[in-house]
Amino acid sequence: MNINIKYGIVTLLLIVFSVQLNAQSLVLKGEIDLDPASLLKKIESKNIQFYTPGKKSIGKYQCFFIDEIIKDQFSKIEMGDYARIILIIESSDGSFQTATPADFDKDITPLMPVLIFDKKLGTVGDTVDIEEIDGKLDFARVDEEFKKRVNLRLHLQIKKISDTIKKRYFRNGSIIFPMDISTSRWITDAIKIRIYKFEI
Repeated sequence: MNINIKYGIVTLLLIVFSVQLNAQSLVLKGEIDLDPASLLKKIESKNIQFYTPGKKSIGKYQCFFIDEIIKDQFSKIEMGDYARIILIIESSDGSFQTATPADFDKDITPLMPVLIFDKKLGTVGDTVDIEEIDGKLDFARVDEEFKKRVNLRLHLQIKKISDTIKKRYFRNGSIIFPMDISTSRWITDAIKIRIYKFEI
């Protein structure tokens, strides 16, 4: 085949691909503010103890599971449209990370990504006062303190967590992808998740 013909075919394919790509547009379907105070009004946080694969503790942090954060927004999306959904996680410095619904599907990803925030963890002392309201004992305080002591263990797949990685990512506003074997998708100072759909 003549080399000019080969280049012509390649050029034609590139043009067709470009036309198909431009025929699609990203439509914003939802936006979620990652401010912890706002999230706490809607979902429950979890106390998570992070570990390396070698079972070395990295530390205990209060976190939100991302699948719980996006649950309400995803309930408005048709299941058949998931293949055309993309999530963009925005950081306060203007950087961003992309993800797909599969990253937050428990049937596909057994270790759910989490958002860390720095609310202090509560502890239970020797005694907890129980109030009597209308002749009945109110155990709300006991339940609240007990929840603060309940911990989940999350074993990361990344082989080694250096002090640099720990200092950079294990802090307020970071989103950790536990299934990843590197930190390339982890993002710090996350402030917003936008949900887009590819539409033709």
